[in-house]
Amino acid sequence: RCFDEIVLRHETLRTHFVKINGAPVAKLAPHQPFKVQRFSVLNETKEQKAVSVAQLLENEATETFDLTQDLLLRVTLIQTNHHEHVMMLTLHHIISDEWSLGLLQVEVAKLYSAFSQAQTSPLAPLPLQFADYAAWQRQWMTRERLAEHLNYWVSELHDAPTLLELPTDRPRPAAQRYIGKTIPFRIEPSLTSRLRTLGHSCGATLFMTLLSGWSVLLSRHARTSDLVIGSPVTNRSR
Repeated sequence: RCFDEIVLRHETLRTHFVKINGAPVAKLAPHQPFKVQRFSVLNETKEQKAVSVAQLLENEATETFDLTQDLLLRVTLIQTNHHEHVMMLTLHHIISDEWSLGLLQVEVAKLYSAFSQAQTSPLAPLPLQFADYAAWQRQWMTRERLAEHLNYWVSELHDAPTLLELPTDRPRPAAQRYIGKTIPFRIEPSLTSRLRTLGHSCGATLFMTLLSGWSVLLSRHARTSDLVIGSPVTNRSR
C-alpha cells in the first residue's frame, strides 16, 4: 500500500520512455496496483539464509529494465524469520538519484507508520511534478543562455588532456573498457574533523576538500597542473 501510494504520488515512477520519429519522449502510464516481489527463506538454516538472500538480491540487482513499458521502480521483500524481512528497492537511474532515493525513504517510512495504524496518508499533495520542473527549465534555457553556458565549458575544456599519465601506470589496453575498482580505506575521526574545519574556513564542503586533495595528489604524480576528474552530480539539468 505504501508503494502504491508512492507510485500514484510521483509521476516519474510511472513514466515510460519511447522513441517517436527517432527522438526519446517521456510518456506517462496510467496507475496500476503496485506489486511487491515476495520471497521466503524461513525454512533454511542461518548459513543457507545468508547465501539465499545474497543470491536473490544479486539476481534482482542485475535484472534489466525495459524503459518503454516497465515500471521503473521494483520492490523485493524477503522474509528471513517470523519478525524480520529484507527489503530491496531497485530504481532506474533515469528517474532517480541519491537525493530522490533519500526522499523516497522518508516518504515510505511516513506512509508505513500511518498505514500500519489504520491512518490516512500524512503526505501533502505535490504542487508540482518533475515534468513541470523540466518544462520550466526548458523555457529558462533560451538559445542565448544555452550559448553562454556552452561557450564557457568549450573554453574551459578545449585543451583538456585526454589521458592522465601516471608514472606507475600499467600498459593501457588497445580499447578502453571503463572498468574500475573500489579500494576501501578509513580516515580517522580526528583527521575528518580537521578536514571539515579546513573546508569550513574556505567555504567548502567535506567533498570539495577531499576532491581538492585528490586533485593535488594526482597532479603531483602525473607532474601536470591540468587534469580532468569526473564526478556524479545530484539533480538534473540540461
